[in-house]
Amino acid sequence: VHAATTASVGQRYPIVISGLDLTSLGAPRNTSLDVSVGGQRVATAIPVDGGAASLTVKLPLKGEVLIRVQPSGTVVRVPVEIS
Repeated sequence: VHAATTASVGQRYPIVISGLDLTSLGAPRNTSLDVSVGGQRVATAIPVDGGAASLTVKLPLKGEVLIRVQPSGTVVRVPVEIS
């Protein structure tokens, strides 16, 4: 994950993520991701291409930023402190 480690509520926050496709035999190729902040979904069905995605989300509140990748269900925590 390439993203700033600090941000502010209301800010547009860019995230670049790669390495989302697992290399295990039979692992599904990931095709989309959802982003939530503090349990609130802020982006849905962002396309994943070649195991990578680039997106910008608005941070509506303080809380943990989570990316859930589909169809594998992998969860990525973005290390950001929101003030």
